[in-house]
Amino acid sequence: MKIEIAPDVEAEWMHLVEYRQRLQACPIAWIPLGLVEWHSEHLPLGLDGIKARALCVAAARRAGGIVLPVNWWNRPGLANLEGTMVFTAECMQRLLTEILEEVEISGFKVAVVLTGHYGKTQENAVREIAEAFQRSHALKVWALTEKELIVGETILGWKAHGDHAGTSETALLLAIAPELVKMDRATNEPLVHYRPISYNHKRLPHEEDSQAAAVFPGQPNPAVFHVFHKVTPVATRELGQAIFARIVEKLADGARKRLRSHAEA
Repeated sequence: MKIEIAPDVEAEWMHLVEYRQRLQACPIAWIPLGLVEWHSEHLPLGLDGIKARALCVAAARRAGGIVLPVNWWNRPGLANLEGTMVFTAECMQRLLTEILEEVEISGFKVAVVLTGHYGKTQENAVREIAEAFQRSHALKVWALTEKELIVGETILGWKAHGDHAGTSETALLLAIAPELVKMDRATNEPLVHYRPISYNHKRLPHEEDSQAAAVFPGQPNPAVFHVFHKVTPVATRELGQAIFARIVEKLADGARKRLRSHAEA
């Protein structure tokens, strides 16, 4: 599998006739979220958005609906690490809220907001924005990370869990776009480079400040680093394809269920 455009399901590549037909057939909007962020030496900075977009495309082909462009402008994040760009809560709230407003105005009945970027700050922000929007709108919003669909399951002998540039994310990208994985650069040593910012950076919330300091203090803590970032020998394309298929199946089923619920309301 290689990254390629998907004019059959991606809004920016569709012509109006096909867009209209697909919207009328299945009014589900797929909204992938990512972040430009440090992902070790062997994975691209945009991994989170790349995997969220690929999962949304596959799920839309299975369940129906239209995939919107990736929204990259989100919350921390390993904000203190080289290559990372993070944004304020106000920026994210306004942008995602307006995206949901446009989705509803356009005639969609369900919005699946899939964040490929993890962390308490990001996950809480996405859910809070979705819940606040739903309180005054008819649009059904399903906000989630892909990891929560499989955590605790055993896939090809691997106990599923979320990580950061570790076995799970490496395997997923091997399935999505193997040419983007530089396995010769993969290391389980905490080789990191810092951005020239302080921990009181205005976009870094207090709770994320503490988390970042714990994982990457003045000198990286190898024990903590290995919990989040270890790449094990089971990080294979075969495992990634199995993880990908399991997530897509659950995404598609969940989206269709919410569309039926909207129709019955």
